Amino acid sequence: MSTDDQQPSAGSSDKEGENARIDINGSQPLTYNLPNIGMPGEWYSLLLTNIYRPPDHPLNRVPPLGHPGSYKVTFVMGKPGMRSHPEREIKFADFLEGDSHLAILRPAFAGAPEDAMMMRLVVMVHGETFTFDGSANERGYLAKLTTMPFNAVNRHDAELRATRAIQGVLSHYSANLDIPLHFDLVETTEIATLNKNLTIRAPFMGAGLTSDLPRHDPEFAGASALYREGLLSNSPNYRFLCFFKIIELSRKRRDRIGRKLKKNAQPNRPGERVPVSRDEQLAWLAAVYPGPREWNEQTLEQIFLPAAKGKKITALFDGPLREIRHNIAHGMLDSGSFLDVDDIASVRQNAKWLPLLRCMVRRILKNDFPNQYLWFLGEDGSVSF
Repeated sequence: MSTDDQQPSAGSSDKEGENARIDINGSQPLTYNLPNIGMPGEWYSLLLTNIYRPPDHPLNRVPPLGHPGSYKVTFVMGKPGMRSHPEREIKFADFLEGDSHLAILRPAFAGAPEDAMMMRLVVMVHGETFTFDGSANERGYLAKLTTMPFNAVNRHDAELRATRAIQGVLSHYSANLDIPLHFDLVETTEIATLNKNLTIRAPFMGAGLTSDLPRHDPEFAGASALYREGLLSNSPNYRFLCFFKIIELSRKRRDRIGRKLKKNAQPNRPGERVPVSRDEQLAWLAAVYPGPREWNEQTLEQIFLPAAKGKKITALFDGPLREIRHNIAHGMLDSGSFLDVDDIASVRQNAKWLPLLRCMVRRILKNDFPNQYLWFLGEDGSVSF
């Protein structure tokens, strides 16, 4: 609510203190402020590369993805909706405790041997065998899962294969015990170099709005509820369905309204083609995201996929996005076998469309509900009430 002595405003908070912070050392933290990296709420990777003396040391020439060799992967468990450290603080696995609902040791699990120190899992999947050591926190609940070193082509290959193996195990426990199980962080270590890669979700920025909300509209309320549901979920597949459904509802609504309009009464729907150039992309985002926001090159590349540039939203909706929707929503492939939602490679292939899909939804909502959605945000990014 706005008051007489306030200037109407809307936007996100991007103060220096809210930048991501990474701790290099756990006992005496050496911290660095990092800019906002990646689309908020989506997964991204952060690579720590060690530099060796002398300058011509062969390990200094290892590519970012790493060489073929030995790797280990650590999964730090977390409870849905709960965090053990500040949202914008990034820590390596050694400096995180981890937590879950899966009891593996005493005192949480009375059936565990009194002298047990960890849980060891041997998992065979797709002809490969992985060994995971599960450590518990002080209360006896599963905190981390770490693979024994195994050979991989590079760190990306190591992370995908280990994640695919452990997600099947977590699904097994989750279904049998009726408990949610997921991890907050994935850390992949190349044994030869000790280079580490973190896979984590980009945090959201704080934002505020000093204005009365517009009159309630039932159709917009349904669409905005789906948007909020999509942001709350940590399942990329479910988030995709939520955002896709909003565009699907818009299509039906537009068809219904269009039949009532005269043929020469064309609605004004700007911005419904994915921009190509960087300047066009920044302008396109400014029209649907209240500022100030800094869109770095990595985030722009994450949003504007090469396969989508220059295409209409309707073409993407009827093309690749609908194909992904069918694969997820039907839950079964054309061959009749169940869709493997634990196949991390497939999930990430779907999830790469999520940043753009969210932006497309915001563009469509602004065009469909100009009096309810972003009514204060001009096409040039200016704010007025």
